[in-house]
Amino acid sequence: MASKGPITGKIYFYVPKSDGSKDLLTSTDIVQGVYSANIGKYAGPVLIEVTGSYTDEATSRTNIPLEVPLQAALANASGIVTAAVTPLTDLAVKKAGALTAANIAASNNLISDIFKIDIINTQPVAPTLSALSAGAVTQSQKDYTLALAAISQLSATNTATLTATLTNIASNISFIDGMGNRSIAANFKQAISDIKTNNANFIDVSSASFVNVGTRTASYTFAISRNPATNVTNIYGISFDIVVPAGLTVRYDPFSIPVVPQPGSSAVVTYDNTKGVVLPGIVTVLTATTALQPYAIFSSVSGDLTFNISTTTGIGAGNLATVTFDVLPGYSIPRASDFSIGNYAVYDGGAAPVNGVSVTVQ
Repeated sequence: MASKGPITGKIYFYVPKSDGSKDLLTSTDIVQGVYSANIGKYAGPVLIEVTGSYTDEATSRTNIPLEVPLQAALANASGIVTAAVTPLTDLAVKKAGALTAANIAASNNLISDIFKIDIINTQPVAPTLSALSAGAVTQSQKDYTLALAAISQLSATNTATLTATLTNIASNISFIDGMGNRSIAANFKQAISDIKTNNANFIDVSSASFVNVGTRTASYTFAISRNPATNVTNIYGISFDIVVPAGLTVRYDPFSIPVVPQPGSSAVVTYDNTKGVVLPGIVTVLTATTALQPYAIFSSVSGDLTFNISTTTGIGAGNLATVTFDVLPGYSIPRASDFSIGNYAVYDGGAAPVNGVSVTVQ
């Protein structure tokens, strides 16, 4: 998908050269963002460029020509690959410098980390309510579509061209050390709010993934350890509280835990937005077991992450799950020893307590 709003035009595939030049591999047409091309037996770095026109999500203006080609780069194109071409991939190309495989991979990872979207492999959809509501559309695709609309909104708010907006973002994003220009992240989040307010197409898209836009991520593995006298292969359910170190936070759905009024009250159901169920993809179960979906709740006030998992086949000692945290600007990445874990509840298949079990952080 090539999208700034879906683009209709032409797409070109190049081999980037060390001197800054490029050799054309092939080109083809794009219709409403969709393209497919064959680059033959070539394998290696590829620069993709898109020309054409699009419909602006923020203003609904149609047939807007791209002032300059929109770009994306792949570190190693080989076989069948999928690649989005969007303003976010264009940002990654701008940040990469010389288009070596290493630079391309690092820059794609950086922009993906900052905006909490896999900018290459996730495919945005058309910014219409019908497209966003389709059953096969993932939350990441919805978030990507909303992010592109927010960039349009930034351009509209500042009366700037798309090129000028992307150049401004690229020159001010330096979040590798967590100390980038925080106003860029703040402006982006405001644009998301504005586009959702002004455009009913985005009514079903949650912006929860963008709460921590502009931060880095850090992943930690939580593992089950045991007292030698304990047979931990009998664990069928485990829960515990993780005290998250300062500087880390977790993306969660702020509308997932209702505050129910007292019986007989005329008050409507509200939500405690300071806590919620973590978003999909934050927790990855590692243990080889038939596990039910882990259930984890994060509180932004206490900094506690309550983790629960149950299984029908039993869990033994070893790696249990990986949790991805966001590192807030100005903080270094904490050590595993900075975490503390407590409030264990561990049960066997008959719901009897299992003792001598603890969880370590790696």
